[in-house]
Amino acid sequence: DEAAEAAAEGGDEAKPSGDEAAAEGEAEGEAAGKKTKKKTKRIDLTVSETTAGLTAPELMVARELEVELAFKDKLVRETGEARNAVESYVYDLRSKLRDGEPLAEYMLPADRDAFVSLLNDTEDWLYDDGEDAAKKVYDAKLAELKAIGDKPAHRREQEAKRPAAIASLQASLATYGAFLASTDDKWSHIEDADRKKVQKIYDSTTQWLNEKLAAQNGLAKTDDPAVTAGALTAKEKALHKVARSIVNKPKPKPKEEPKPKEEAKPKEEPAADAGAAGAEVPPPGDLD
Repeated sequence: DEAAEAAAEGGDEAKPSGDEAAAEGEAEGEAAGKKTKKKTKRIDLTVSETTAGLTAPELMVARELEVELAFKDKLVRETGEARNAVESYVYDLRSKLRDGEPLAEYMLPADRDAFVSLLNDTEDWLYDDGEDAAKKVYDAKLAELKAIGDKPAHRREQEAKRPAAIASLQASLATYGAFLASTDDKWSHIEDADRKKVQKIYDSTTQWLNEKLAAQNGLAKTDDPAVTAGALTAKEKALHKVARSIVNKPKPKPKEEPKPKEEAKPKEEPAADAGAAGAEVPPPGDLD
């Protein structure tokens, strides 16, 4: 019993009263608040700006390199185009020179066979030694082929265009020939010096045309033309340049004769003054 009482008394002494417990809690809270509070300190920072780039010499080197690379790219592209041009020409001409094709009759059989053989050799070269040739080599190879292959194409083209050009020049000569032979009054105003100019260009052009036609008529389709459509057109332009302005020169209008001047009409004399305006004139019987 004494031990229980002692324990109870000890418990009562160890337990604080309500006010004491509240005070202790406030003290502990203030201590905890003081421990967690942080302070902020502001300081100025120094900022420096730098730009990454090339120096002037480095920039110049870079630009030169860029130009060099662009030139190489262009050369590679143009070289490929030159190679393709040779290849396309080989395929095109070889197909057009086969029997029955458009250009076959404009080349002698022996010449055609030799050229087709050259085309075949060129094709083989393109896929062998010429696979990686330089641009100038492809250009030279194409020029070599065109020097032969363009001739039959030119002969065929001229055969198609020449008749119309001949007819046009002949029609122009007929027009100016009619002018020279005419005595029509509408050309009576043309001076002799101008007529001689037309006659001269008419004669020289007629002679030139007759000579060219005679030469052309004796040629075969496999021969180069004696006269081209372009030459005929140029000759007609030269003819018009001299003759057209003379033939179309307008006739001057007749001079108008001056009209006769009308005679001036005589002025009418005013009537005799019978008196002042408004005055009465006495009858003849009243006069003394």
